[in-house]
Amino acid sequence: MKTKVFAVVAVAMGVVFLSGNAVMATPPVGLTAKVLAKGTLAKPVEIEALGVQFSTEGATDVYVQQVDFAPGGNSGWHEHPGLVLIAVASGAVIATTGCQAGHLYSAGQSFVEPPLTPILVANASSTSPAQNFATLVVPAGRAPRIELPGAPNCSAKESDEEEGSLTR
Repeated sequence: MKTKVFAVVAVAMGVVFLSGNAVMATPPVGLTAKVLAKGTLAKPVEIEALGVQFSTEGATDVYVQQVDFAPGGNSGWHEHPGLVLIAVASGAVIATTGCQAGHLYSAGQSFVEPPLTPILVANASSTSPAQNFATLVVPAGRAPRIELPGAPNCSAKESDEEEGSLTR
């Protein structure tokens, strides 16, 4: 009987724990992401030419997404298991990476979302939409987005260490 009660309590605690994590996530608000194309690089890639370097280890999935932000919309706090290259097509967005202050990017500008770094991207306008196109390069078979429970807990030291993680 004690074993049965323990099992019921353990299951109930697991449900509460899992429910709490789902509720604590910061989902996107006013954001629509559409996968335009997905492909797989079956073999490792290593390229260096004209000042550009690109390399992968093992199979890699490549996604191209259209990301539309409603006025005031945001991505919610998240990270990616690989590199994300963003081109702002219209409007402007504010990208807040890790413990850094947000950076404003307007149409025609690009930025990088570094791997495994908390980020929140928000429409800079509360009255006009914004649109980005994203190219995600992630290890094959991995989910391209990892939801986070909220903003990172930053100290002044961490903020100094992460300086420069966004690239214009």
